[in-house]
Amino acid sequence: MRTPYALTPPRAGANAFLRRERDRKRRLELLLVVLAVLPLLVGLLAYTSIQVQTLAAGYRISELERQAKELARRRQQLELEAAERSRPAALEKFASEQLAMVPQDPARTLYSEELP
Repeated sequence: MRTPYALTPPRAGANAFLRRERDRKRRLELLLVVLAVLPLLVGLLAYTSIQVQTLAAGYRISELERQAKELARRRQQLELEAAERSRPAALEKFASEQLAMVPQDPARTLYSEELP
C-alpha cells in the first residue's frame, strides 16, 4: 500500500526522519475537485445574491405602496378641506374674522353699465 508519507533511508551520519513525498496524482485530483466545486459555489453565491436583491425590492415595494396609500388619504383629506373652505359662507367668515373685512355697501358699487 502506497501512502503520501514514507520513511527515507538514513543517510550516512544522519538520523532517519519522516518525509512527505509529493503525489502528483493526488494534486491533480484535488485540482479537479476544486474546479468542479468552484462553479457550483459561484452559482450558489449568485443565486443567493439575486434572492437577497429580490427580497430587498419586495420590502421597498411594500414601503412605497404604504406611502402611496398614505398620500392618497392625505390628498382626499386636503380636497375635502379645500372644498369646505371655498364655500361662500366660509370665505365670508374668514374675511371678516381673519382679514377684518366688512361687506361691500351696495350703494357704493359701480356697474359697468353705469360708467361713462
